[in-house]
Amino acid sequence: MKEYREEEEKLKWEGTFAEYLEIVKKRPEVAQTAHSRVYNMIKSAGIEEKNGQKIYKFLAMKSLD
Repeated sequence: MKEYREEEEKLKWEGTFAEYLEIVKKRPEVAQTAHSRVYNMIKSAGIEEKNGQKIYKFLAMKSLD
């Protein structure tokens, strides 16, 4: 719990809306929704297209045989 709180404290940020907008101009990914972040994570693993369908490598299951 202590480690979690320390990490949370490091991520804490206070500032004005104008300062936030400057951060977003430099790093647009800061303003992404959680859904966008997850989708970008999935896309970063790679996407193939077969027979008109997208296959996301992040989600592709491999046989355990």
